[in-house]
Amino acid sequence: MKCLTKALTLDQIFERAVGYKSIIINREALRSDYLPETLPHRGPYINRLARLWSPVLRRGTCSAREKPTNLLIFGMPGTGKTATVKYVKKKLMGKLETMEKAPNVHINLVNVRISGSGYRTIQQLCRDNDIKAPKGLSTADLFTRLKTMISKTNAVFIIILDEIDYLTEEKNFLYSMLRINEYLSDVGSAARCSICGITNSFRFKDFLDPGTLSSLGQQEIRFDPYDADAITNIVEDRVEIAFAPNTVEAEAVRFISALSAHRGGDARWAIDLLRTAGELADMNGAVKLTGIHVKEAEQRITEGRVRDAVVNLSIHHQLLLVAIVKDLRWRTQLLPRSKRQVKSIEAPSFYVKYKEVCHAYSPSFNSISYRRFHQLVNELDTAGILLAKNIYIGKGRVKKISLAVPSNVLKDALSLDPVISDLFK
Repeated sequence: MKCLTKALTLDQIFERAVGYKSIIINREALRSDYLPETLPHRGPYINRLARLWSPVLRRGTCSAREKPTNLLIFGMPGTGKTATVKYVKKKLMGKLETMEKAPNVHINLVNVRISGSGYRTIQQLCRDNDIKAPKGLSTADLFTRLKTMISKTNAVFIIILDEIDYLTEEKNFLYSMLRINEYLSDVGSAARCSICGITNSFRFKDFLDPGTLSSLGQQEIRFDPYDADAITNIVEDRVEIAFAPNTVEAEAVRFISALSAHRGGDARWAIDLLRTAGELADMNGAVKLTGIHVKEAEQRITEGRVRDAVVNLSIHHQLLLVAIVKDLRWRTQLLPRSKRQVKSIEAPSFYVKYKEVCHAYSPSFNSISYRRFHQLVNELDTAGILLAKNIYIGKGRVKKISLAVPSNVLKDALSLDPVISDLFK
């Protein structure tokens, strides 16, 4: 597709910026972390979370009665999980500010994927609560400082761990976090701590030991994806906030909603698409955002997302992707032109092709087990790069795997590594 962006000289770019009136009037509203005044179609989830957290509003000395139960929130990406939590957090803290003798409540939110580890998560919690956390302290020392501070407050702490699944390998960290209240009871503190985990992975619980699971999963909220009508409402609301009146065509909104619905109702992706399309229209001096801008924006987002995801994958993930790209292209070439393109491969055949690619990569390179192969396929499915479905045939079932992104985009991303690139030759 021909790129819409026009080549301009520096002088032309600067001159146009001086006199050009942008169609975007509120860029903040197009950020992925922007929190609107209302959250359309999330009312039931907002109300349930508010009921679970409302005990902290009770007056008097904190006790187990006022501590909300631990909570685990599930849902596919872009279903409004984090936005709902932030929304209820904002409203709850606002309510506390209006109370004459408000209870002492602290609500901390840390994205553990961004923090990168359990150690840095504790560091962030310490900083958020004005606890000195100098470099060089061990995880145990930092954790002790956090618990000691909490014990001296007689407050209720709600600690929200967004993307908690990134800590599945740090089982001791999760277990220790969930045992804070035992420490508080042992030292005679009236303070209490509630843990709220947010995850995109419905398999997160499979990686927890029974003790951690029973403590964390005292309450669960599962977010359903948005349907096409809900996505349309969300995009329309954001257009009204972010763009000048009558500068976004209805066709563009419908196109964004349809693309998002096809991706499983990912509202965050829809807003990112709206932002990218708006920026493309803006860069070209367009007076309206059209479906053509949305189409180019979708291509750019897909290419960028796949490239970023592939770069961070393990070598086994990458070789799996090489295997499926090569195999699907090879199978398609065997068919007559009149036949449809081959779009999926059964798991056993896929595993054989993967082992062949491993050998081509290096004769001494050890392939993973069939069981681990299935785990990696599921991880790539969760990442939105593959689609894995169990199909029932006769008395049994077979897993069929297909690409969730264009094969040429995936091949280009994998080929950034010259060694991987040679495997396509």
